Amino acid sequence: MSFSTALVKVTDLFAPMIERQLTSNGVQMDQYSKQCVINAIGAINAVLDKNGVAWDDLQLDRNNITQILMNVAALKLNAAASPREVYFQLRNVQVKKKVDGKEVTEWKKQIEMGIEGDGNDA
Repeated sequence: MSFSTALVKVTDLFAPMIERQLTSNGVQMDQYSKQCVINAIGAINAVLDKNGVAWDDLQLDRNNITQILMNVAALKLNAAASPREVYFQLRNVQVKKKVDGKEVTEWKKQIEMGIEGDGNDA
C-alpha cells in the first residue's frame, strides 16, 4: 500500500488537468512549467492551511485556482524562486448566481495571485 499526502493527491489532480488544458490550446508545457505548477500548488496549499481552508471546502473557488495555475504554467512563474516571482493570498469575494430563477449573492473564497520581482519580467 502506498502512502501519499493530501498535497500529493491535489497535485496529482491539478497538474495533469492543467497540462491537458494547455496542450489542447496548443501550448506545450516544458519541465520548468510543470515544476512551476507544482511549486504554485504547494504555495497555495500553505495559504489554505494558514487560513484553515481545505481543498475540498465548498466555499473555495476551484475554477479560480485552475485559471491561476494555467497562468503560472504559461508565464513560467516560480513560487519557489528566491526572491519569489509570484505569491498567493486568500480573499473572500461576493459572487452572484441564479437559484430558482432569483439572483442570489453568496461569499466564496478565492485565491488571488500577485506577481513580483523577476516574475514581472515574464
